[in-house]
Amino acid sequence: MGNIHSYCCPDVSDETEDEQEEQSRFLSESASNTQQYGACEPPKPPSVYKIVLPKLIPIEIHELHENHETEGPAVIKEEYCSEQFEQLRSLIFKNPDDQSKFRQLLWSCIPWSAPGGKSGSTFLKTRNDQFILKEMSKLELQSFLSIANEYFNYIESSYNDNKLSLLSTIFGIYRIVYTSQPGQTGVEYYFMVMKNLFYKRNISQRFDLKGSVRNRLTDTSDPENNEHVLMDENLLRIACDHPLFIHARSKQILNECIENDSSFLSKIGVMDYSLLVGVDKENQELVLGIIDYVRPFTWDKKIRTCR
Repeated sequence: MGNIHSYCCPDVSDETEDEQEEQSRFLSESASNTQQYGACEPPKPPSVYKIVLPKLIPIEIHELHENHETEGPAVIKEEYCSEQFEQLRSLIFKNPDDQSKFRQLLWSCIPWSAPGGKSGSTFLKTRNDQFILKEMSKLELQSFLSIANEYFNYIESSYNDNKLSLLSTIFGIYRIVYTSQPGQTGVEYYFMVMKNLFYKRNISQRFDLKGSVRNRLTDTSDPENNEHVLMDENLLRIACDHPLFIHARSKQILNECIENDSSFLSKIGVMDYSLLVGVDKENQELVLGIIDYVRPFTWDKKIRTCR
């Protein structure tokens, strides 16, 4: 795992000779401009971002407080594919007792308004911000169960065989009764649990990308909303003046990830999903993950897409 992390996230020192040559040429031209224009400062070299894939860092459950030991507002009624998910979590969690800590975190999850969420789904998150619970429809649940074996085989092989992937792993699917206020009748939901890709990060920009510009522009005119989730057309406009640079090797790895995952999703009938990108300027990293890939591309979804 550690080797893949350095392999997928090359340091700036990992530049190729061509990249070093281009950087030298940039600095040379900047010096020439300074001599020519006197007071004008030369432009700074552009930031070159590393890429961070979802599976590269083993998960350790953090900040588990004593009050998590008793059941809270969320009561788990049923876990689907429990043995397969437990086996999958054992590949990812760092410590043996993280399995029980994970379940305890789910008991005391709280409501969460996902930035940019347009699906109308209910979201919860664990109190330590480490995991996000997204509501599933019954159709989505049935769709997942129909492709569960293929999904587990693919995810496990990506870990065991060091296969490059951007899929944001599902850690469990549950039928949960959630009570928002003490004394109220609980509401039953189906939830999938996924890692918060931006956990403990200061993300300056978020993008939800589908590879299309049709209805893919976020209105950013509201000055009070500083958590816009931008889309494909926003990225194209931003890239004209402020492109996001990554090394050529990182781009090659990114393309390989997308090719692997899109090929797998196509085979199981999933055609609608998003690439979530978070820009972490402090660490000069792009945090990436493919999300919303549960539901197959059925006729009703095709009709809505064509409107």
